[in-house]
Amino acid sequence: QYGIQVDVAGKTGTSQDYADAWFVGYTPSISTAVWVGFDNPSKKLSKGFQYGGTVCAPIWGRMMANISRKFSHLNSEFMRPTRVNDTLLCIESGELATEYCKQIKSYLVNIEILPPRCRLHSPEEERYDIFYAW
Repeated sequence: QYGIQVDVAGKTGTSQDYADAWFVGYTPSISTAVWVGFDNPSKKLSKGFQYGGTVCAPIWGRMMANISRKFSHLNSEFMRPTRVNDTLLCIESGELATEYCKQIKSYLVNIEILPPRCRLHSPEEERYDIFYAW
């Protein structure tokens, strides 16, 4: 949105009494933070500017866009760990999609700790989570 030329990630925050808001963001090369607030806790942020996402994140975005243009050597991509892959999951169950799942989506998943096959949409004979006593 701000013309950032690099991969970014971040986290917003707001104090419970709306006296402070912040955004901490990072790229593969640099991390920075923006804080907005009052030293006097009796004063409050207001009028839509009390959240980290509405006041601090836009400041951070414009700042990082300028940094990424001026210091192109800092522009790099996040490296995906080898154990993380795109995996199709069932949207309803959050488990590995089967051919019977109607709504699926690709998610990045740690393949060393995969969820089980979808138990909502597997045929009865393949379900091992149900025990029938006789």
